[in-house]
Amino acid sequence: MTKEIPPANWQMFCDYFTESPPASVDIKFIQADQAEQELAHETPLQSLVFQKQNGECSDVLVMETGQPGERPARLEIVEPIRLVLRKRTAHYDELEILAESGLMKLIFHPGLTDETVDELMQTQ
Repeated sequence: MTKEIPPANWQMFCDYFTESPPASVDIKFIQADQAEQELAHETPLQSLVFQKQNGECSDVLVMETGQPGERPARLEIVEPIRLVLRKRTAHYDELEILAESGLMKLIFHPGLTDETVDELMQTQ
């Protein structure tokens, strides 16, 4: 099952992950030939921030990962186009981000419950 996060909800969606991050996240970059490059494996997610730009600049999703108390690794996803949640198990545990900078997949440990996803899908 999949659910696309409406662009109007991206800020609320990112705020949720900054305030209540999953225990850990896997991050994969999907290359044009469909090869996967693993960028993080079971790494704590510290924050996910949506930076809406006005004017000519591109919007950016900024993700910071790493152990608490350590300098986080920072990943910028330029000009996100679509955010799609996938329910691969009993929970929504995969987020696919299609962006100008490429396709990223995040696997959350643990995933999101149906109730949490329903709350995040409500329009503001």
